[in-house]
Amino acid sequence: MTRRLAALLALLLVLAPTAFLVGGCWDLRELDDWAFVTMIGLDKGAQPGWLRLSVLVQLPGSVSGVGGRVTPAFARLTSEGPTLFDADRRLEELTGGFLTYSHTQAIVIGEELAKEGLEALFDSFRRSRELHHTITLAMADGVTAEEVLASARGELDPFPATYLSRLVTKTQAEYGESSASCIHCVLLAEAAHGQEIVLALIKLAQKPASPSPSSGGAGSGGGSAGGKSGGGEAGAGAGAPEPAAPVERRVEATGIALFRGLRLAVKITGEQALAFNLVSGQFDRGRVVLNGAATGGKDLSVALSHYERDVKLERNGPSIEVKLKVRLKGLAEGASAAGVDLTPEGIGAIKALAGSKLSEMMSGIITLAQTQVGGDVFDFQLHGRGTFRTWPEWMAYDWDRAFREAKVSVEVEVMEIRPGLTTQTQEYGP
Repeated sequence: MTRRLAALLALLLVLAPTAFLVGGCWDLRELDDWAFVTMIGLDKGAQPGWLRLSVLVQLPGSVSGVGGRVTPAFARLTSEGPTLFDADRRLEELTGGFLTYSHTQAIVIGEELAKEGLEALFDSFRRSRELHHTITLAMADGVTAEEVLASARGELDPFPATYLSRLVTKTQAEYGESSASCIHCVLLAEAAHGQEIVLALIKLAQKPASPSPSSGGAGSGGGSAGGKSGGGEAGAGAGAPEPAAPVERRVEATGIALFRGLRLAVKITGEQALAFNLVSGQFDRGRVVLNGAATGGKDLSVALSHYERDVKLERNGPSIEVKLKVRLKGLAEGASAAGVDLTPEGIGAIKALAGSKLSEMMSGIITLAQTQVGGDVFDFQLHGRGTFRTWPEWMAYDWDRAFREAKVSVEVEVMEIRPGLTTQTQEYGP
């Protein structure tokens, strides 16, 4: 009896731990049940106050590597609701799946929605447990965010969200004409006293369509259309006008959207965007075109780099004075081929011309921010709050009024201008 009882107890000790594991997967969701959202588009809804949500979902099991090339497939889904969470629930009701936003890499906001205000969106960004704060944020320029989702694709990157995110970052780093922003950046700017939000602009441009890999060149082989080759007869279409090259809409990240109180205030592009990055300290590299007596009346492209910025802010009661100094170097591209004077005197004149133009551009964008935006989009307030002894004094200070009335002086020092390489070749004759 004692042996049987001991054996029974031993059996219970062996089986007891397994009881805790039997029901461990009762709420399991298989990987194929999930729908991974990679990019989000947010537009103004059809009903007042409603939001239109568009998502780009990677289809499960669609990623395949044929011939070493990854070819994923995506589905674009849309729904509307009074809030972002309501629109998300409607999407799940339509699809019957479980949407997850943990893999989202980019969010595009429509221009009409940006004009109305982003208060509801920012509340959703703060509350969401899945939207990580490194997601790239951008605004669609003149089109809806849904249209951007339909056209965002790259030649080398098969994932649209990754392509769009890298496009914004590269445009700012290489050309200085965009501003890379993420959820974390805009939430900090929204919460900070006297600071405004800045987003990159996404445009849709008409570009030639990519040629199909299977399409052959015209006139190849015997009897090809449009000519004779290898003794073949000319095709039936000989002499007919060539058809127009197909075009398609592709995304471009060229421009910056400036906000005031979570509402779109001004859109800037080109030299204005480059000047904004120079003033705000976000500049890395870029180009400016010079034309004056120093360039012989010809356009001279100068690549700018080695950027340094120094901001000094002085406060005198309710008024402030900002002294901004920028240093950088330049590379004159194609100066030899354009016949530009590259003597020390000529280089000095080009440096003076570049400094004068950059100073004028930066002063212009500062005036635009003070008059049309009416808020600090350059983060000067980071230097201003250090002039107060206590935090309550800073929070009680009317920074917006002080920024609008501030006296800002700009000084640009072009430390060096070097002649760059040229792609124009010299033709040699007899």
